[in-house]
Amino acid sequence: KCSKNSLASRQSFWAELNVAHLDHNNVVRVVAASTCAPASQDSLGTIIMEYVGNSTLHHVIYGNDCKTAKKKDDG
Repeated sequence: KCSKNSLASRQSFWAELNVAHLDHNNVVRVVAASTCAPASQDSLGTIIMEYVGNSTLHHVIYGNDCKTAKKKDDG
């Protein structure tokens, strides 16, 4: 099942993936990608990104001070 929309979707997927090759400490890196999806033909592809740990973006940007300040206000 191949249509122009499917082809355009795959091209868009790879174009966005190419943009995702940013190299910065505050950006999660792409490790691998594939358009092969044996489990589902409806899938455009899979992007595997690095594990960033057990933290939120807010915590990474603003650090521990936000949590301690909030605890002081609560009690």
